[in-house]
Amino acid sequence: MTYEEFKLRYQYNSTTDLLGEGTFGKVCRATDTLTGSRVAIKIAPVTAEYEKYSLLAEFNKLKHVSPHLNIALYDECYRFATDMGTFDIAISEYYPLGSLDKLIKNHGTTLTDIDKNDIVLGILDGLYHLHQLGLIHRDLKPGNVLIQKLRGQYIAKICDFGLSKYSDIANQSMISQSFMGGTANYSSPEQLKGAQSRRNTDLWSFGVILFELFTGEVPYRVDSTSEATMMRTFQQMQVQALPPSFAQIEEPWSSVVRRSLVFDPMQRYSRVEEIWQTLQGIDVEPQHTSPPVASPSQPLAPKESNTTTVLAAIFVILIISIVSGLLIKSANESNTDTLTQDITSSADSASVPDSTTKGITTPTGISIIAINYLNQLGSSNYTPNEVFNNIESDMNSDDQFKKIAVRKFVDAGDKYYINGDCDNAKACYTIAYNYDPASAKVHERHKRCQ
Repeated sequence: MTYEEFKLRYQYNSTTDLLGEGTFGKVCRATDTLTGSRVAIKIAPVTAEYEKYSLLAEFNKLKHVSPHLNIALYDECYRFATDMGTFDIAISEYYPLGSLDKLIKNHGTTLTDIDKNDIVLGILDGLYHLHQLGLIHRDLKPGNVLIQKLRGQYIAKICDFGLSKYSDIANQSMISQSFMGGTANYSSPEQLKGAQSRRNTDLWSFGVILFELFTGEVPYRVDSTSEATMMRTFQQMQVQALPPSFAQIEEPWSSVVRRSLVFDPMQRYSRVEEIWQTLQGIDVEPQHTSPPVASPSQPLAPKESNTTTVLAAIFVILIISIVSGLLIKSANESNTDTLTQDITSSADSASVPDSTTKGITTPTGISIIAINYLNQLGSSNYTPNEVFNNIESDMNSDDQFKKIAVRKFVDAGDKYYINGDCDNAKACYTIAYNYDPASAKVHERHKRCQ
């Protein structure tokens, strides 16, 4: 598309349609004259110095991120050389409610506990999706969470991935840029110090958002990055000197805030799943093993395994590749998260279950046909109840597979729900709830279509 074609297709007034403006550029609402729909366009100048932070670089970085209810991705991104300079322009869905910071400012005192629960659980779901893909957001704040309201329920959508990263090194130039716009209030201690960042740097930011959503203020205000200010802030963080407004936050969220805002990242929550466990009333000690996130081009080295495990993994890959095109990576049987990622990584491309796979099982004992049926969940081939009828025995006999299936039913329910198919959404949520009624996440979803 040329710049002239772009201007003909997307109509907007840079003054009256302005939604926001900052060091990154500006965002305007516009009308797509081809479809008649309202969209949001983000316009950012391109400079050689900050090319790796450009809008186009952000768009390309996110190409492999699959759609998710709680993630807002760009539909397209163009680079145009104009008389006024070179600009990247990204097109995305328009959300009239704007971002979470606007919602807190304008309606924070009128939000119900259910509203707040929906918002924070949505942010957690979005973070889990990103972290499963090895992506650290590194700039999570209310301004980077868009809000949508569907049938009376608030849906949080994480956006703006300009500072996101696949590796764990957070060099000083990136941290300095992240301070623009007041992001320091949401940055973890390790980010403020320019140290290594792991997944749980996002969980610190989540804790700050949680605190602000329930109290209307941030726990630690970083007005400047001067040495004196940073020393005072670090001292407060180390002893967790939270403002008196912390008393307004009830359990279990107050426990989540405390565990999210632990100064030492090795003592902080390491994974989103640990927060879910706290919300279920389970006291889980941090694993102290949150690894730096590897780039897809530089995967983490696999754990050592014995010969039996290696041969079993090879067997899985060969059998499933032949049967359905699924690729299940080598997994330690005791590692539920790895197993989850292995089985669900090809959910969108799995073939229709084949009767020839009956009786074939993976080394973990899960039948391949059950995996195939589970990967058809949400497709037009089978209803949720038909999928469940074919995997029920595996869910009842294998706890790891049950946990995976519950997550898949919740995700499929979200997709049905967002598309207005409440019958299938209700079926998915009900199945998930029957198997995991204590989960706060599942419980909230189950209430949607009741």
